[in-house]
Amino acid sequence: MNTIRFKLFLLITFIVILITSVTGGYFYFTMSNTLRSNAERELSQILNQTNNNLKAQFDTIDSTLLFFMSNPLIRDNLDKESPNFEEVHQAMQKTNIEKQLSYLLIYNYLWDAQLIKSVYIFDSKNAHYHIEHNSLTTEVSLQHNVRAYQESSLQLEATQIIPPTEKDETLYLVKNMKSEYSLEHIGTIIFAIDVQILSKNFKDITQYKGAQAILVNKNKEVLLHTDTSMLGKKINANLDEGSSTELKEVTSKGEIYLTMAKPIEKYNFISSISVSKKQVFSKFSEDLLRYIEVIALILLLFLVLTILLSAKISKPIKDLMKNINHIRKGNYATKMPSYKALELRQLSETFNKMTDEIQYLINDVYIKQLLLTKAELMSLQAQINPHFLFNVLDTISWHARATENKEINEIISPLASFLRANLSLSGKEKITIEEELQYIQFYLSIQHSRFKDRFESKVNVDDSSILSYYLPKLCIQPLVENAIIHGLEEKLSKGLLTISFRFYSEGIQIEILDNGAGFETNKLTTLKSEKHVSIGLYNSNKRIQLLYGENYGINITSELGKGTEVIVRIPLDKGELNNA
Repeated sequence: MNTIRFKLFLLITFIVILITSVTGGYFYFTMSNTLRSNAERELSQILNQTNNNLKAQFDTIDSTLLFFMSNPLIRDNLDKESPNFEEVHQAMQKTNIEKQLSYLLIYNYLWDAQLIKSVYIFDSKNAHYHIEHNSLTTEVSLQHNVRAYQESSLQLEATQIIPPTEKDETLYLVKNMKSEYSLEHIGTIIFAIDVQILSKNFKDITQYKGAQAILVNKNKEVLLHTDTSMLGKKINANLDEGSSTELKEVTSKGEIYLTMAKPIEKYNFISSISVSKKQVFSKFSEDLLRYIEVIALILLLFLVLTILLSAKISKPIKDLMKNINHIRKGNYATKMPSYKALELRQLSETFNKMTDEIQYLINDVYIKQLLLTKAELMSLQAQINPHFLFNVLDTISWHARATENKEINEIISPLASFLRANLSLSGKEKITIEEELQYIQFYLSIQHSRFKDRFESKVNVDDSSILSYYLPKLCIQPLVENAIIHGLEEKLSKGLLTISFRFYSEGIQIEILDNGAGFETNKLTTLKSEKHVSIGLYNSNKRIQLLYGENYGINITSELGKGTEVIVRIPLDKGELNNA
């Protein structure tokens, strides 16, 4: 669980879940508001249209009532105090009124549409006159109209509306008629309105499954309801009686409904429609479910990609750890593979470069140690019983003086000094230029004794401060020896050897110039292998570069028959510089 791969997996998973949650929440919030706004707009339109239709129908019914009431034949038959009234038989009166009702209902669309089920007129003596559709039972119809007549008030002039009941799904509109002469009550006309036909105004709302539509009077008695069992009952809901519609949420029987109400002011009605919130949001729920399924699929895909990506990212780390273990075991030739990604490719190249440098440094240190060991062995060989050698040389020198042999004495004395200098310098890796120069002087003295006047040597020091700087021990003497043995010894005429010490821009430059035999420089291809040059030249160059780096070392130029120039360059070393 502490691996980078696992943490990367958790991070990407968290980011994906966070993004999907935020977008899902935003989607849900936005769509909910949009659906609610759409539902509010649509329900408002339906409610307005329903109210307009209901008001128009009630206006038509009310107008028809007034039309019936103003009919002179009906009024004359009901108003016994009319001057034109003649005593007739009661049966004749009934026939005349009902015949007039039939005449008034001819071509009446309310009657043709069966919205008006029956028309009853009750006179002041409670006698009744009626006309109704053949589908109705006269006895039952009479009972229902009598109920409406009894529930109405004879004193009111306005149209009275008697609500239906569960057993009688009929709405009754009642209007009282007064005599034109005495202004007394002469009769009551009742229109029986079929609730089923009137409820067709709710067809737009019933398209929603489980939707409800209600029409109540000012006493909150149900006049119309999609549930007929509620007809005539009182409801306790606080219906909005304002002039503007407002969508509300109402909980009924554990289910949430979106409810909107609006008054029909002329009749003191309030119409209300309710739609199940679940039904309104059903399409949204389906879309949300599909969204969740898509998100789950995307999340699963991201998890798979995360696992693959984390494995791909962690692979270079595993490769790095594997190669580090190889290095720890001493396998410095191990290499990281190459990668396509820039950062990983840089990591691989840096690691491989590091292993190359480690391998080079190890080999370099090993070679340097080998050279130092070889030099130490040579020094030890040179120190074999030095007191014995000095005693022998002293004995030879004493005999040479005793026999007055100056030549032997001139050779023996510098040789003894040379050996003593060699002995005193043993154990040192670097010496001053002054000490190196002294050693060279001893060597030149011996060679002058050997070759007599066959060559001349000159030593030039541009600045005496040069002598205090350090250089690798005995790195110049082998070059002087090469110049004499390979250059001047083969020269038939007198030779010249010049050794110069001077400063240059990056340190000290030492020049060994001879006018000896020379050689073709194309035969001297490199100083990196002792197979191509003398061991002295190779060792001197290698020791300088081991100590100071490849910017320093020995450079040789030569021309056949004209001589050789050897240039040695070293930094300004006060004895503190280590191997560069």
